[in-house]
Amino acid sequence: MHPKLIHKTNKRLEQICSSLVSEGWSLVISHGKVGCPANLHEVIRTFRHRNGGRIGIYVEGATIEIYRNGNLRHSETVSI
Repeated sequence: MHPKLIHKTNKRLEQICSSLVSEGWSLVISHGKVGCPANLHEVIRTFRHRNGGRIGIYVEGATIEIYRNGNLRHSETVSI
């Protein structure tokens, strides 16, 4: 995976996460792998809200998927 694409994907992920935090969501889990083998880029972030809701953000390559309470709510692909 191209370094510019990784940077752009991470920047978009940070925009999404900061928006969630400003809305009252708390980060519970943050895990990521960048690099070999095969230029792997995977990130998982999980958020919890005080009302009991949960949001999971999964990044694989240049695709970002957002799940809310186990249901896919949004998917987007980042391009250069």
